[in-house]
Amino acid sequence: MSGTSRDTDPEPQAPPSADQSLVDDSYKWKAFAAIGISFVTMVASASMVFVALGQIADDFGVTLRAVSWVVIAQGLTISAFMMPMGRLADIVGRRRIHLIGLVIFGGGAVFTAMAPTFGLLIMARVITAIGNSMGQSVGTAMVISVFPTSERGKAIGSQTTAVAIGGASGPIIAGLVLQFLPWQALFWMLTIPIGIAFVAGYFILDESRVSQRRTGERPPFDWVGAVVSAVTITITVILINNPFGVAVVSPLILGGAATAVSLFALFIWWELRTDAPMLELRMFKNLIFTMAIGTRFLGFLGTTAVRFMMPIYLLSVRD
Repeated sequence: MSGTSRDTDPEPQAPPSADQSLVDDSYKWKAFAAIGISFVTMVASASMVFVALGQIADDFGVTLRAVSWVVIAQGLTISAFMMPMGRLADIVGRRRIHLIGLVIFGGGAVFTAMAPTFGLLIMARVITAIGNSMGQSVGTAMVISVFPTSERGKAIGSQTTAVAIGGASGPIIAGLVLQFLPWQALFWMLTIPIGIAFVAGYFILDESRVSQRRTGERPPFDWVGAVVSAVTITITVILINNPFGVAVVSPLILGGAATAVSLFALFIWWELRTDAPMLELRMFKNLIFTMAIGTRFLGFLGTTAVRFMMPIYLLSVRD
């Protein structure tokens, strides 16, 4: 009996050596630094734009309502692309999506600084936002991947701190820069930390450590879910902002609202039936998870309105 037990029981594994623990501990903070630089820069780029809206409006001779699309175009693009990019990263690799996103973000920042017309400026902001969505969609997942499960709270807390630093420092940096330089300087500045983040990510981040471990064949990308969700979000945001200035009860608004609701229902129906959904909707059966997502949504909804109006209000009071 004892002999059989000795033959079948697995041998105990030796605990990791002190040297290996030090290597893993060193790597997780190096990886976090590489990812954190991009997080701080991308979030700061979004928050600093609010301070520059007045100068941008004066420079291109557009109204406050028109210049708000500098912010709306960015938020709309990030909202539409972040979920598909996150799913794509699960399939092709998070490091790859992260680095490509940094290149697109940097190119968009240069394009924004050089935009000769307001229309091209909006286009440049869309390009920048695509890169932003690629970086932010994988950043948190990569940070969690390099930290052990027992330190997941530390990983999320560190990532949230990086986001907070970016959000708080953006308006301060923009205010200081705009006292001496035109608004284009803000976007030229972004190329420096983004370049550092790319070099650090290229040499430090290991795809096998930061990506989802997968066995078997690569799952297909949910193109239907990606397109339907992006179109739904786009229509919803446009309806809320009402750029055409039409009445709320007009056929255009009512028809758009009906279309958005129908597409949202189609998205739910498709995601619950496809074998490889872009978003696993069954997660929302968890009440704590759903409440946490709702709280974050309401928090961002409130702070965005304040960030948009506060610089304009303070400038009007000063003048």
